Amino acid sequence: AAGHAVSAALAVLIIACPGALGLATPAALVAACGRGAQLGIFVKGYQALESSRRLDTVVLDKTGTVTTGQLTLTHVRTAGGLTRDELLRYAGAVEQASEHAVAAAITAAAQNLTLVPPATPASAVTPAPLPPAERFRALPGLGASAVVDGRVVIVGRARLLTERGLSIPTTLTTACQAWERAGQTAVLVAWDGEVRGAEAMTDAVKPSAAPAVTALRDL
Repeated sequence: AAGHAVSAALAVLIIACPGALGLATPAALVAACGRGAQLGIFVKGYQALESSRRLDTVVLDKTGTVTTGQLTLTHVRTAGGLTRDELLRYAGAVEQASEHAVAAAITAAAQNLTLVPPATPASAVTPAPLPPAERFRALPGLGASAVVDGRVVIVGRARLLTERGLSIPTTLTTACQAWERAGQTAVLVAWDGEVRGAEAMTDAVKPSAAPAVTALRDL
């Protein structure tokens, strides 16, 4: 039978040429994966390494890879006569329990708020403590919510608020769209059944990102 003939032929080849088929190929794959690990590249399985010669597209994670991963608050827009500090205070109280990069940027900005007269020397300025947040809930991909000063405060994407039946003011929608077109991350803040404001964060691109992408493309 053909199958038996092929099996016999392969057996003869492997026995006659063990170096090429039985040792060299596995050794090369092990050495390549080991060298990759030394360079900080993890290859998950030999098949991935063998198929890499056919790659034509590389997808990179943005935050912390192409960018520094440290977002900074850049814009705050309020609605309904609310002050900027009050919006940041409630949003920061919710986000201080989260480890997300967006939450860290909001919390840092909120913690830098001060409740002292402007004439106070810089050495005497102490950031105002944020109010405690209770019943914190992280909503993956959408935002977070918590109870602050007896109010249910929601911080997150527009989708999260619309799913809760909240109406977003046109001014805030326009602002968020403009920020996102500029490559920034926008979130909305709501409590007491109303959307109170919007905030935007930006993440700086690493100086090494462009040369690394260019080198990768050349390879």
